[in-house]
Formats: sequence, C-alpha cells, structure tokens
Amino acid sequence: MSANRAGDLSPRANTASTQARFAETGFWNPAVGVLLCALLLSSFAALNRQPFFYEDTTTYIRGANEIVRRLIGETHGRDWARTEPAAQAPGSAPSNPSLTSLESRIVLSGRSVYYGGLLLLSYVSTNFWLAVLFQALCVAFTLRLLLVGCLGLNPSLSYAAALGLAALTPLGYFTGLLMPDIFAGLSILIMAMLFVFWEQIGTAAKFALAAILTFGLVSHTSHIALAAVFVPIAATIILVRSGRKHLRKSPFALVTVCIAVAILCEAAFAVAVSRVLGQPPVRLPFFTAHLIELGPGLDYLQKNCATVQFAVCAFLERLPVTWIEFLFSTDPNRGVFAIADPQMKRALSEEQVRFFLHVVRAAPLEVIIGLAKDVLAQIVRFGMMDVAYGPDRWNYFETRLPPGTWASMQRSLAFNNEPIELVLTASAYGSTIVGAAVTAAYALLNSHERWSGSSEGVAGTIPTFLGLVAAGILVNAVVCAALASPLDRFQARVIWLVPLLGLIAAALWYRAHARSLESRNSMAA
Repeated sequence: MSANRAGDLSPRANTASTQARFAETGFWNPAVGVLLCALLLSSFAALNRQPFFYEDTTTYIRGANEIVRRLIGETHGRDWARTEPAAQAPGSAPSNPSLTSLESRIVLSGRSVYYGGLLLLSYVSTNFWLAVLFQALCVAFTLRLLLVGCLGLNPSLSYAAALGLAALTPLGYFTGLLMPDIFAGLSILIMAMLFVFWEQIGTAAKFALAAILTFGLVSHTSHIALAAVFVPIAATIILVRSGRKHLRKSPFALVTVCIAVAILCEAAFAVAVSRVLGQPPVRLPFFTAHLIELGPGLDYLQKNCATVQFAVCAFLERLPVTWIEFLFSTDPNRGVFAIADPQMKRALSEEQVRFFLHVVRAAPLEVIIGLAKDVLAQIVRFGMMDVAYGPDRWNYFETRLPPGTWASMQRSLAFNNEPIELVLTASAYGSTIVGAAVTAAYALLNSHERWSGSSEGVAGTIPTFLGLVAAGILVNAVVCAALASPLDRFQARVIWLVPLLGLIAAALWYRAHARSLESRNSMAA
C-alpha cells in the first residue's frame, strides 16, 4: 500500500495543515467539537445522576479542604469536617478508623492536594460536576486533536469515538470518577502523540497537551512513575524502528520538563506538610504489603522476626493477609496499617524500602518470579467491580460524605446495583478483545509498509504510534503490579486505549480502501 493511499502523514503534513484541518467552521468547529465530545464523554456520569465516588475520593478532598480551612477559615470546610476521625488514646484502635488524621499529624503522600483542590472547587461550585466536565474536556481535546489534527480523519469520527468509548469501554466511568485515574491513560496517549506527531501539532496545542500532562502527573505519584519508565522505552522503540536521526529531542525535553515539574510539586507539598504539622507525609507501605501477600515477605518475617528490627513483626500473628487488607482493613484481626497508631504508621512506612531490600537479598528468585506473575495477571485484569456501591461500602461513605452528597449517592444508578458491574466488565473485555484484534490485523497487514510520505517521516508512522501506546499500557501494568499488587482498577484505567487503537486502525484502513477504490474508478473512467 502506498503512502498516497494511506494519506500524507509525514512532517510535510505539518503544523500549517494541521491548523487548516482544525480551522473548520460550524458544527465542525474545533471548540464546538471538543465541547460536544466532552458532553458525550460525561453522559455516563449523567446517566448515573451523580459523579462516581471511590473510597480514596474523600482523602483527596480532605487534604485540600484543610488547606482552605487554615488559609481562609471554615467556609465550606465544615461540610467535610465530619470526616475527621475522633481522637483516641495512643495505641488503641479508633472506632471509625481513617488512613489520615490531622490531629495525629498523619497525612498521606501520593494523595495529591492539587487534584484534591479540583475536587473541592468542584464541590463548592457545582456539586462535583465541574471536575467531571474538566476531565471530559481534557479527554475530548486530546482525542479530537489526535483523530482530526494529527491523523486527518473526518471530524464526525471524534463524536462517534467519544460516544462509543464512553458507552462500551471503561472510559465513560473513569471520566466521571472523582479520582485521578483518567489521567493515567491520558498521559500515555499525550506522550505518544508528542513523540510521534510533534511536527504536526501546533505550538498552542503542544502547550495545552503539556498542561494536561503536567496536571495528570501531579495528580498521582504512580503517574510520575509511569511516565518516567515510559520515556526511555518510547525512545528505544523509536530508535530501533527509525534510527537516531528520527529521535527528536524537543518532545522528549518537553515531557521531561513536565515530569520534573510534577516531582517539584510533590516535593513542595511534602515541605509544606512538614512545616505545618512538624512531620513529613506518610507513604503507604505498598512494598511491605505486596511482599507479604506475594509470599517471600511473609517467609522472611517468620524466619527472622526474632533477630531483626521491623515494626511489621508486631503483626506477625495476623499474617498472611492480602495487600488490601494489610493497608486498608479496619478488622482488628486482619488489618494492619489502617488501625495502627500514628507512630506505628510512620514506622511501617519508613521501613518498607529496607524491608524490600532484605527480602530481595534473602529470596531474589522468588521475588522476581512472583512479580513477573503479578505483572502478567495485571495485564489481563481490568474488571469493573468498583462501580456499584454495595452494602459493604455504605458505612464508609455514610460516615465520610456530607449528608447531601450521601443522599444523592443513595439516589444514583450505581447504588446497590451490582449487576451493572457485570455488564460493564463484559463490555470492557469485549471491546478490548475486538480493539486488540483489529489493531493486530492492521499491524499484520501493513507490517512491511512505511506509512509516511517521505523518508524523513519514518519516526512519525502510524505503527510507531500504535506501538508506543501499546507499550504504555504494558508499562502501566508493570508499574502498578510492582509498586502495589494486581488490582482490576489499575489496568481498567488505561485499557480503553486498546479499543481506541482499534478504532484508529479501522478508520485508517477504511480511508485507504476508499481512496484506492476512488483511484481505480478514476483510472477506469
């Protein structure tokens, strides 16, 4: 298949042509198009009659709320004051335990106060709908720029993509979820776009993408880790496929700056917490919890607790437990971190890296094999089993949400509606399988083709873009399975990229086929 049949995707289809495609009027106007796509992406939350909540949502809001309360007084902060656990005697289990407690000077690292600020502002202004619209606009802008601006596809495809992805993939849920998860997949997509279509994206659009990327990275520590691992892998893919001269420095420099800004923002938060509370933020002991669930960590403790100084040894009698139970359970017979006193929380957090190194030295092969199995499991685990609010979650939300928000949750479609999770899980797996099959078929049929208009455009080929996004999905699985442990939500947050790739592949094949038929008809005439 020739480049002419595929359409000119080389650097000659540069910024000027991209802006020309974006400068259409009326229904196809970019601003109108982005807004319509955003509304379509928000339709899933609108159908629920309320944005979606997760247990961590309240932690983000409370962090930002405390800053507002300290700066300007109570205002709307009193709506969330009831989420602050009551003080308890040192060493005793709280009656309503919480991972964070300002009275005990425990603030979690990784629960971004910047994203919390977005949620708090949205609560005050629109009862959280502003956050949904913001997230939807970020996704809509990126999708339309990719489909119309970079790939030159028909603008109507952006509306079909927004509606289809919202209805058939996890994208609709994560767009309406009051958690930063949506920015994991969006970060992968933006970085791949910048690396591949740098010369086709206008200056203003580059700054917009960089702003979205930076906010996404600032929103959660795992996104920073994801980007840091993805960048060298992306560089390697481009280098191997296209050669050193096509490894552009500018997009990698821009992404590196975004990562650096995110790291500085997290460091600034840590400094601020240390100055205000006199103690630095506490990072959840993911490494300890994961290694214990994995097995080598528990074996090490059983053999060495008599001779080593690890705080986790105090809980040996209740092990083994899953990593979720270790971190979040409030059951005194199963939980560890959530029900520990403040001093123990800090000890568990501070020792986790040292514990990890001890376990790796003691059983390196077991740790490597275990982590590899977890990565493979994470790749294929993306069920939607957190959408509904079942009875087991009612007490948590009732005691941590303002009364009006809790009442609205009880009227939502997701409240006590477990069957919706089965439907969404089936749809997620179905759309992913179809998307992967279409993308693989496209890649196979064009495995020997160069989809660029000139030799200078090799790095900007469609296969390179598809490969980078696919690599990003795998990197997400590696980062999540290594830092924490396999959990469906971790991979579901990015798996919508697979159906998107399938849609792109199908659209490009259809365009090439239509142009081929048109060319043959013209020659016959």
